[in-house]
Amino acid sequence: FIASTLGLTDSQFLAGGDMTFSGPSQAGVVNAGEITALGGDVLLVGRTVRNTGTLTSENGTTGPQTYNGPVNP
Repeated sequence: FIASTLGLTDSQFLAGGDMTFSGPSQAGVVNAGEITALGGDVLLVGRTVRNTGTLTSENGTTGPQTYNGPVNP
């Protein structure tokens, strides 16, 4: 699961590996609920990220990621 206010090309997403998010958006990502992934990662990616809820991933990485370069989920 990836929530982002920044752009990502379809080809980068489908290729897997490092993903470079970009774009002019200054918006942030806010989670105040519960996000659960049964497989894979849970990532919140934006210029700002606020998580007051719960992020759960049974087989991956969880966490807010403020954008400063490539993300490798």
